[in-house]
Amino acid sequence: MELFNELKLYKEEHGNFIVPKYLNVSGKSKINPLYNWLQKQRSRYERSMLKGYRIRMLEDIGFELDREVGDDVDDEEGYGSSELSDNDVDSDDESDGESNGESDGES
Repeated sequence: MELFNELKLYKEEHGNFIVPKYLNVSGKSKINPLYNWLQKQRSRYERSMLKGYRIRMLEDIGFELDREVGDDVDDEEGYGSSELSDNDVDSDDESDGESNGESDGES
């Protein structure tokens, strides 16, 4: 549920769902966990593997699951970028268990 809440906050702050693929953390480019999570949600949706309640949650905040991968990319920035300190990025990537057949989790 943490990444869903992060997505809601991102939408409130930026007015869109154009989440950068990479983050600049202490001068190093790292994959953005929120970007990865969004791509997983779309992939699961396309394969009819996304839980109904998750679909409703995302649609309720205006997120379009059926858009093409990359539609949320900021092309002017070449996937966009964001400045964060090492403390702002959780290296864990917050897996929600769906990819290995476990329960849905809440992320």
